[in-house]
Amino acid sequence: MWWWWCLPKVSLSSWFVTSSVCQKWFNPSFPKNIGSILLGTLWLVVSFLLLCCILAIVSALRHWLVHSYRWLFTPCYRKIPFAGKPQQLQWWRYLFYGHSSYAAVMASPNEIARWFLQTRTKLHSYLFSYCFMFLAPRIALVSPEAAKHVMVKNVRNYVKPPMVRQGLSNLLGNKGILLAEGDDHARQRRIILPAFHFDALVHLGPIFRAQGQQVVQRWLNRPEEAIDVHLDMTQVTMNVIALAAFGYDPNTDSGQELYRAYRDIFTQRPPSRMLAMLFSLLPSWLLQSMPLSRLLRRQQSNVRLVKKKVTEIVQKRREEYEALLVKDSNAMGKSTTNRDLLDMLVAARDPELEKKSSHLPYLTDEEITSQALTFMAAGQVTTAVLLSWTLFELSIHPSAQEKLRQELQTMETTLSTQDITEMVQHLDKLEYLDVVLHESLRLHPPVLFITRQAVQDDEILGFPISQGAIVNIPIVALHRDPEQWGPDAESFRPERFLSSDKNNVVIQRHAMAWLPFLYGTRACTGQRFAMLEAKTILFELLTKVSVRLQPGCEVKGYGMVSVPRDVRLQVVDLHKE
Repeated sequence: MWWWWCLPKVSLSSWFVTSSVCQKWFNPSFPKNIGSILLGTLWLVVSFLLLCCILAIVSALRHWLVHSYRWLFTPCYRKIPFAGKPQQLQWWRYLFYGHSSYAAVMASPNEIARWFLQTRTKLHSYLFSYCFMFLAPRIALVSPEAAKHVMVKNVRNYVKPPMVRQGLSNLLGNKGILLAEGDDHARQRRIILPAFHFDALVHLGPIFRAQGQQVVQRWLNRPEEAIDVHLDMTQVTMNVIALAAFGYDPNTDSGQELYRAYRDIFTQRPPSRMLAMLFSLLPSWLLQSMPLSRLLRRQQSNVRLVKKKVTEIVQKRREEYEALLVKDSNAMGKSTTNRDLLDMLVAARDPELEKKSSHLPYLTDEEITSQALTFMAAGQVTTAVLLSWTLFELSIHPSAQEKLRQELQTMETTLSTQDITEMVQHLDKLEYLDVVLHESLRLHPPVLFITRQAVQDDEILGFPISQGAIVNIPIVALHRDPEQWGPDAESFRPERFLSSDKNNVVIQRHAMAWLPFLYGTRACTGQRFAMLEAKTILFELLTKVSVRLQPGCEVKGYGMVSVPRDVRLQVVDLHKE
């Protein structure tokens, strides 16, 4: 009986009762024949695998039927050009993966951008339909003007589809600004925006600079060691968001635990295609009992830990704020200087709702927790990606690195004051530093796609969009579009963002051709925070060291968040050259 408890617990009791062989195997007495044990174990494993196959097939058939119905009976798909099955792709792969091998996270960002742009040229259309996994219909908008329609002109008609909401809510909660829609989103945005005003952020300069100095010191202490740049940038941005947003010491055991959880969540390598497909087909209760789902259970454990820690921080800060109000009723109107983002969120009020004496002029505890989780994810992950890719590009473009270093050193020399706040203000105005970051974000946008679902029937560039249709804006393709960026669109050339580029003809670009922080009312509220943080940390790094790509280093970037993998740099101390 001992070996039964080591096996996955699957409800197969009806099979066991009808089998005399099974009754013999499950006799309470210890079996004397080792062959019976092996045979019984083999039979259960085969039965479990058979059950998985049956459930996977049923789930796949359900997906195909649902998506086939949508292709046949959604009017817009009859009028929008279709990408068609790639000739080199076998039919069985096409049925399972659709165009995901070229247009989704299964390919590198370069391949994704190339596929969308080549398909647009082939079909002579800025809008076209294609298949996601299991032939799920999607509409690609490979045009800045089409993106403008969705994100600005008719923004309330396009919301995040259920699958996107579910994936984000697992990590960020349900009540944050990222998942809010309509009036609720407008209310949260009015409350949150003052916390990200430049005057409220500039006092965070000492935190940014201190963390940059710590990275430099770690690098100089390992002169002969190749640096895993993304791992280091993940740690430094996690430290910044812990201190700047929560006043939370990242060097404590609790802080390190939180850092490791977030690192595992966002740097974990994606599962293989077959495993990813299996996860999407099998029910969660069955996945939990499979050895292959250890990856999934570890991810869920990390998410629970992050949510628990952040909830505790928010509740403690709310109690502190309410105790302060009891002592000082004017605390609400005090200066934001030397207060972290969480302090400002707890104290923030919506002026419009207060004038109308309406309910909820402030953020609820659940909303604050969701905002805090969003800040941790967006503020830590995307800035780490931005810094990692920027250092990578500078490591393989030494002339751009040297030009940027000269600008930073000139500012350092001419700035007579030691006031860090004033230094951050000057950094924000440096032209070449700004365009280097813009060009890095163009080639390596942290988020590759914007996915939205139409609430009502609409029309984009003359094509009908039916209610319920899912549209996809491939940011990575718009950022490499030769029509907007010229024939060298795939090259790293920061000068393209300069107001006067003497060496090249200035190309008139659409305002929506550059979308790393989205646009309009859905634009990222933390954009200024991320850019100030990146500029300050780069200042500390590049005025002390130079970076070079390790010879033979093969760089990859995959995933919905374009995480640079295996980027290893060699660091040289500028004072010893």
